[in-house]
Amino acid sequence: MTNKLTLSVDMEVISLAKAYTKSTDRSLSNIVENYLRSLVEGEEHVSKIDLINELAGSIDLPEGFDVDESRREYLESKHL
Repeated sequence: MTNKLTLSVDMEVISLAKAYTKSTDRSLSNIVENYLRSLVEGEEHVSKIDLINELAGSIDLPEGFDVDESRREYLESKHL
């Protein structure tokens, strides 16, 4: 189900966004919806990372395990 949403946005940003939508063959509504969805999912993801960090001391990771690299790979697989 979709609902209408009224936003106030700078006219220059609107013009640039409309040009972008034409070049990507997407609607402005689709772009805004996906952006808002990524914000919400991002907040959920941050909470999961906080939980992982809290639990990090309770598991034995293999020697040389790179947490940052693992996190980067996970985010790339999720968002790319």
